[in-house]
Amino acid sequence: MTRKLLVLSLVLLALALAVTAPRGAAAEESLQRVLDAGVLRIGAEPNTPPMLFKSGARYDGFDWAVANALAKRIGVDTVVVVPGKYSELPGRLIADKFDVIVSGYTADPSIPGVDWSESYYDYGLCLVVRKGRGVRTVDDLAGKVVGLFNDPAAEQDVRRLVRGAKAYEKYEDGYFDLLAAGKIDGFVYDFPYAQEELKEYRDRLEIVQFNLTQSSYNVGVRRGATSLLKMVNAAIRELKGSEEYRQIIRKYLGGTGPAPIAKVAGGQSVYKVRPGDTLSRISRDQLGQVNRWYEIWELNKGRIADPNLIEVGWELLLPSR
Repeated sequence: MTRKLLVLSLVLLALALAVTAPRGAAAEESLQRVLDAGVLRIGAEPNTPPMLFKSGARYDGFDWAVANALAKRIGVDTVVVVPGKYSELPGRLIADKFDVIVSGYTADPSIPGVDWSESYYDYGLCLVVRKGRGVRTVDDLAGKVVGLFNDPAAEQDVRRLVRGAKAYEKYEDGYFDLLAAGKIDGFVYDFPYAQEELKEYRDRLEIVQFNLTQSSYNVGVRRGATSLLKMVNAAIRELKGSEEYRQIIRKYLGGTGPAPIAKVAGGQSVYKVRPGDTLSRISRDQLGQVNRWYEIWELNKGRIADPNLIEVGWELLLPSR
């Protein structure tokens, strides 16, 4: 799978090919062109579940659902995927092959010619291990072999998170087979992709830590497309405050977790999630204040992937009243 932060050499090559890219006023016309056409063209890499994949003849996935929700809020009814390799998307955006990048991209200011939206999804790296082998946190990987996706930014994060590993092995595929076979002791990976790929390994592998880092997926627009970027940001803010957004997250990213509770500190308690619960509702009913939901999230974000992804029967740590 090729979705990761861009390899700089490939970016520069792609941008070098974009010699006919529109500039200045032409970029600023992007929003009006989208509105006039009634179509939002998104550049994306296909076959990257759960973000974008084909269901029969139709596209589906988290990014597809987000793109359609944003398009609706911008004021257009149709979304068209312009497929391309992940590393080539910035150059093709600048060359005006599509209107925006929606492809699990993390904002990267070092990519010339592209401006980035606010976050449309916040995520973190997670730790995947073999079941029953005693590795529960990144601290347990000292002296062991750690796997990570072959990406410079990921390597920097993993080396910071895991001190004293015996080796750091980089892969682009086959990593969960190696982990299941005991060739590596843990694999650190983006949660959205990890939870999808783990489905065929659930009898052997599990996620034991979530949100080891804080990152985001962002929409890319051509530099200078100020009006389009402003509209995209407004659409993202509206979407993230909606029930539709929570349903999209649960549909494509739900079902994984929680990791076990390791310790209940003094004053804390354990709460079992009931039907209809949200962190806000639990905070109101158990702590007396809706706005203390973030304290619940802070206590549990190493055990669950997303505050929208709690399920009936899960156990949550609660802070003292």
